[in-house]
Amino acid sequence: MLALSKRRHETPDSVVITWKTARRVLGRRMLLVLEAADEEFCRVLECAGVAYAMPGKRIMIPDEVHVVTGDAPRAIRLPKERLTVNAQLALLWYLLKGKGDRVSFRELAEGPKLPKNRITDVAKELEIARLAAIDKAWKAHALEFSIGKRELWEKALPVMASPVQSRFRTKSPSRGLARAGILALSDQTMLAPDNFGTYAISRGDPRIGEMPPLRYEGDVIEVWKYAPARLAGESTCVDNLSRYLTLKDDPDERVRGELRTLLEGMEW
Repeated sequence: MLALSKRRHETPDSVVITWKTARRVLGRRMLLVLEAADEEFCRVLECAGVAYAMPGKRIMIPDEVHVVTGDAPRAIRLPKERLTVNAQLALLWYLLKGKGDRVSFRELAEGPKLPKNRITDVAKELEIARLAAIDKAWKAHALEFSIGKRELWEKALPVMASPVQSRFRTKSPSRGLARAGILALSDQTMLAPDNFGTYAISRGDPRIGEMPPLRYEGDVIEVWKYAPARLAGESTCVDNLSRYLTLKDDPDERVRGELRTLLEGMEW
């Protein structure tokens, strides 16, 4: 038995190669344990004669067993409070570009380009989350932070989420997209890039419609809940903190280790 995590858009062909290689090297029968996949993915494995199991979903051993079941019941998870997109964007902008221990409402409108009619709500949200305090005595109102940026990041991390709303693959990514994911991380570390690119785009960007989606081929396009340029500016890569949020749960310890190293080297 060999457990194989279907991560970072593994293709069915690469799974077949892994199975054949392991069986040849070990000289034994092999059963792959995979995460659930769609019917097209499974058909490729079955045509290649791969013996595999997807817990709670199906098990396939050529000429012996072929069982398909319903979806496995999900474990009950207690809901966690998360910052809204605008509140998270405001906080990340302060951590990356804010000066001193306060940021004015005007700066929030001009920096991360928050809608002016939402800034008060964002300020109240951060105050309720005990991440900042509203200073109404200061000119034009401001958010005041009582702890250092690194400590603030650690405190806010449990209520922040990945900016990625969805992903798709394409062979023709539009020009000018920010490098993201492992591709961006490899630019700053010794980590080798994947054999495909990863790029970020805002969910409201019309260029999404110009990139035909594919199932298992091409570069990965991350559709973000906010425009990457709001924090990255003119950089060709997404900002370090947003990228951390997209990769912090990566199963590869090397990736998580490089992310921690980058955070430790940042100038807070």
